[in-house]
Amino acid sequence: MQQPKPVHQDDRPAFNLNRLAFPHVFREIINRNPRRFTSLKGLKNHPQRIPIDRCRVIEIHAFPLRFRQVAEILVKIVQAQVGRLIVEIPGQIRRQPGLARSTTPHHSDQSDSIHFLRIYQVHPPPSIFFGCGFLVVKTGRVGSLSIVKARSESRSEPTTRPTFVVGHQRPDTDSAVSAAVYADLLNALSHDETFEGIVLGELSGQTKWLFAEAGTPLPRHVNHLHACVRDVARCEVFSIGQNAALGEALDLIMRHRIGVVPVLDGKRKLLGLLSDRMPAANYFYHANAEDFLGVLFSITDLERHFKLTRWQKPQTEAGGHIVLDMSRVSPGSLVLIGDQPELLAHCRDSGAAAVVTCASEKNSAWKNAMRACPGLGVFHYRGSLMALATQLPMAIPATRLMQSEGFPKLTPDQPLEEVQGALRQAQFALPVMNPDGSLFGVLSRTEVMNFPRGRVVLVDHFEQHQAPAGIADVDIIEIVDHHRVGTLETALPIRVDCRPVGSTATIIACKFAENDKRPTLAQAKLLLGAIVADTLLLTSPTTTEVDHQQAAVLAKLAKVELKEFGREVLVRNDETLDRSAAELVEKDLKEFSGNGVRFAVAQIETVDRSRLDGARLKKFASALHERRQRGGWEFAALLVTDIFRSDSLVLLDVKTPMMERKLGPSGEIWAGCVSRKKQFLPEILKRLGEKA
Repeated sequence: MQQPKPVHQDDRPAFNLNRLAFPHVFREIINRNPRRFTSLKGLKNHPQRIPIDRCRVIEIHAFPLRFRQVAEILVKIVQAQVGRLIVEIPGQIRRQPGLARSTTPHHSDQSDSIHFLRIYQVHPPPSIFFGCGFLVVKTGRVGSLSIVKARSESRSEPTTRPTFVVGHQRPDTDSAVSAAVYADLLNALSHDETFEGIVLGELSGQTKWLFAEAGTPLPRHVNHLHACVRDVARCEVFSIGQNAALGEALDLIMRHRIGVVPVLDGKRKLLGLLSDRMPAANYFYHANAEDFLGVLFSITDLERHFKLTRWQKPQTEAGGHIVLDMSRVSPGSLVLIGDQPELLAHCRDSGAAAVVTCASEKNSAWKNAMRACPGLGVFHYRGSLMALATQLPMAIPATRLMQSEGFPKLTPDQPLEEVQGALRQAQFALPVMNPDGSLFGVLSRTEVMNFPRGRVVLVDHFEQHQAPAGIADVDIIEIVDHHRVGTLETALPIRVDCRPVGSTATIIACKFAENDKRPTLAQAKLLLGAIVADTLLLTSPTTTEVDHQQAAVLAKLAKVELKEFGREVLVRNDETLDRSAAELVEKDLKEFSGNGVRFAVAQIETVDRSRLDGARLKKFASALHERRQRGGWEFAALLVTDIFRSDSLVLLDVKTPMMERKLGPSGEIWAGCVSRKKQFLPEILKRLGEKA
């Protein structure tokens, strides 16, 4: 059976085995015996050879009769590979009566899968058909079958954000430095993955000073790990200007297989959206345009879009009908004619404003006819009269048909959770706007569905409640910490590097040596400052020999004297008189649980506690009380640690008298207590386990 020759738009073939990525074996079968592929027997014998889920478009021709039988076989093929099939018959396309609904179930909800197909029977077969956002290339004769896979909004892969390296909430110097420097090390070691160090809160004055001293930018601050619109949105957007025509927009939609085209002004400010799924654009693509001259478009628009050559300037603007029938010419009409200069006189006498001709050249007959009709505008179109007549709607300015309101405008920093509802209801991709009103990109359901889960490396914490918000939405791939193994859980096995040293920065420094890498001067200064900050210049009980060794090595690399640099680091952390009590309580507060009790411990450091008078300590106690109530904890503690006296003033705020009896009075000096992790927490957990 001879296959009908399909009509193509641009250079995309209707059926190209190589571009559709058919397996080699199946390609040989087809090449040896093309008739076998166009027979039911051929499809039955080789259903597993058609990787429909890998194809953009499949068109199978020459099935003029047994439509239902072919559809049933294709349904089985697709369902076996894709898992579900959606068949939709738009209003402009007629379904073969014999095609049973049971074999082609219709599902209106498309939000959970992009793997769906549409089976069309075109009657009559158009060259191009826009329906529900799909492009159907002409299939040939009536009764032929075309299967079009649901295309994505973009050919490009969705944007993938880097793997984040992040510390705990309310980051201290060790947490921020470990995240930033370990991300640098991982980037140096990795060839196929990008890492970025981030922080989850406001950094202390000490941390900011240390990064400035090292000449390194501060890590980026994020509020959560939920995927945001900016992580998923497509930034490479095909758009048109405010002077573009409908045809330019639809051409972009066809060539790039996209669902929406933004209309932008000269400053990339969004004027509106144009999509073939919008009723207005779809209507005018199929409708006759002769009634809309002077309403939706003008001769100037036609001249610009079709690149008409002006042979004679019109005296009046055409505002009537566009006609091909000479008997319908009326005042103000625009007349389309072929190579017929003798018709100009009739057009002039009937009051026509202008004529568009498809003559091959401006010969003497045309020159004489135009001289006889000086007030009649004459334009020349290089092409056929039929092509011009059928393409008239394409000259309508996009701004006349675009939708400028009635759709949500997203922002780059919106969490994806917030926009899911809007995306489900939208017929096309939604615009993402920058704060200044310019276009950031567009976002569709397809980008969201194809976007992979985020990946994170956690440093300096092992507790679930210290982890970033949105931790459940990402995959933890590694934990590097120097605290106890806490409550964090992962779905799969991961790398865990948990060492009993004084700071996480010490572990990162060790990892440089273990991977035959050497920290730069800036990295060495950052790591040394973090070790000093977390071990109180190597005097904390948590300090180990490894900390001493790494600090000495880093001091040489950073070209600083250890004790002098260390004292400067510690002094920079004394903010007891500069910031509010509430800010200081929140600054380094961590939540814990033990013996069935949830509690929090905050710690602030000072170089001279005697500067804190009674009024200042009362403000600390009041801020601690308010924070405990807000957190819903059984008790909260604040350690005011004097780093040079090596002791801590402990303020306690408890919920019940029984808890007060267990923990002891507030305001005591705990001699020798400078470490929350190694000294204060073990004692508190011991007291919680005792009977009151």
